[in-house]
Amino acid sequence: MTDDEWPLEADFSDTALVTTASSPCVKECRIGEDHCLSCGRSLKDIQDWRDYSEDKRKNIMKSLEDKQNV
Repeated sequence: MTDDEWPLEADFSDTALVTTASSPCVKECRIGEDHCLSCGRSLKDIQDWRDYSEDKRKNIMKSLEDKQNV
């Protein structure tokens, strides 16, 4: 096998890497009885956030926004 058949280097400069997940966290955690008073997430949601799909995170964030607008 020659180098022409199998490149040993790859150029990923045009590839965007997503390294963060959507989160309502404002890094001012104030934990109340059952939720964060800053971002509004339940303690369960905070605990499980990294395991949630991006769609589930967005749905929760939309729900939190709706509660703030009531």
